Amino acid sequence: MEKEGTRPPPPTLVPLSEKDLQKMTVQEKRDLLKQTEDAIAKTKQLRELSEEAYRLTGIWHNSGVNETFFAKQNAILREASDLLSVSIKEGQ
Repeated sequence: MEKEGTRPPPPTLVPLSEKDLQKMTVQEKRDLLKQTEDAIAKTKQLRELSEEAYRLTGIWHNSGVNETFFAKQNAILREASDLLSVSIKEGQ
């Protein structure tokens, strides 16, 4: 069991060689393209969530602690965590 606050190592990415690509069927190439597009979209979502969390942190520091900040921050962190866990599961 993992300790709280630790993450599993990221999946190992192995680049495909030209030979590997030639062996792939058209459907496998389409699936790979779809997975890549999904990963890019999730990365963009994580970036947006990170920017929103950073913005909220600035608001929090400038205006004092309030419950709205913590509620928004927790929602953002939950969503980012869900996206990461889905990405990791799909990558394995």
